[in-house]
Amino acid sequence: MVEKYTIAPSSETERSVLTSDVYLAAYLLTQDCRLAKVMRNERRRVSFLVEGESARVLRRRYRRGPVSVNMRFLRDKVLTLRRLMNGKHPASPHSGGQPGCERSAPCPTKSAASSSPMR
Repeated sequence: MVEKYTIAPSSETERSVLTSDVYLAAYLLTQDCRLAKVMRNERRRVSFLVEGESARVLRRRYRRGPVSVNMRFLRDKVLTLRRLMNGKHPASPHSGGQPGCERSAPCPTKSAASSSPMR
C-alpha cells in the first residue's frame, strides 16, 4: 500500500507534529510553533506539519485535557488553516497582506464612505 504522506526523516521530526486535526494545528500555531507544510493525499485529505521546540509536549497537553488559549488567536489560526486547505492564500485581501489580521467583513472604501450620507 502506498504511504499516505511523505514526511521528513525522524531526526527532523523530533520537534514536529503531523496532524489532520485543524484545531490541534491551530492550537500549536498559537503556541509559537510554525506551519512547515500543508500536504494532501490522493483522497484530498489535508494534513499539517507543524514544527516548534515543544510541539510534541503541546500535543500531549492538548490531548490530555484542558489547555488555555487566547480564543481570538485560535480563531485566526483556524481561519488561516481553512484558507490553506481550500488552496487560498492565508492573508485576507482586507488585512493589508498581514496573515492573522483577517476581518469578518471588508472595510468600506473611501469613495463609498464619502458618498453615503450620515443620518
